[in-house]
Amino acid sequence: MTAQPSNEEQLLRGALVPTFIVGIIAIGIFGFAKGLPGLSGALLAQAVVLIYFLVHISQRFHATSIP
Repeated sequence: MTAQPSNEEQLLRGALVPTFIVGIIAIGIFGFAKGLPGLSGALLAQAVVLIYFLVHISQRFHATSIP
């Protein structure tokens, strides 16, 4: 019998795709509107979000896989 993912894990996984879609749109908008500074700022913000998701999802994965 497999363990069901927690509500927090389901929430993070469900928010992953919409977050990245909005991030890509923001990269395009700010890259166009503000040039290189806007593009680099939006890319940095997207990198921070990616790190946040990776840390929290991997932390939950490792916590549930340890016997």
